[in-house]
Amino acid sequence: MKKNLFRICSSALLVMSSQAFASNTATQTLTLQVPISQSITVSSSMITLTIASLDSMGNGNSPTDTSSTYDVSATVDSGVLKITGGLDMSLPADSSVQVTLASTAGTSTGAQIFLPSTTGTLDLVTGLDTTMGAISDSGEQISLSFGVGTGYTGGASLTRTITYTVTPS
Repeated sequence: MKKNLFRICSSALLVMSSQAFASNTATQTLTLQVPISQSITVSSSMITLTIASLDSMGNGNSPTDTSSTYDVSATVDSGVLKITGGLDMSLPADSSVQVTLASTAGTSTGAQIFLPSTTGTLDLVTGLDTTMGAISDSGEQISLSFGVGTGYTGGASLTRTITYTVTPS
C-alpha cells in the first residue's frame, strides 16, 4: 500500500512538474507557394496576306503585315523562357511564311522562315528571364510575310495557323 501511494504521488509530481516546465511558445513552419504561370495572347487572330501579282519570273511580291501585337507574361521564378512558333500544317512547295516577334523583355531571334520542309517549332524570342522578377511584355509587334516562287502550286487560297507557345528555354 505504501508502494502504491508512493507511485501515485510520484506520478502526480511528474505531471505537475512537466506542466510547470511547459513552453509558452510554439513554432510552425509555413511553405508559401505562388503557382508558376505563363501566358501569351495576340491582338488579332486572323491575318490575310495576299500576293497581288507575280513578276515575269513567276515570283510573288511577299506581302507583309505588322498590324498585330502580342502580350506575354510570366510569374517570378518561372525560369528562363522562350516563345516558339509552329504551323499547324506544312506549306505548299515553293512557298514560305516569315515571322518576327519584337521583344523588350527578351531577345528577338529576328526573322524566322517556315518552309515546306519545316517541322516542329522555331524559336522566336529567347531570354525571357523571370529569376529576378515577373515579366510583362505587352504590345510587342508581330511581323508576318508570305512569299511564293516559280514552283508554287498551292492554289488560290490556303489557311495556316501559327501557334505561339511560352516554354522553358
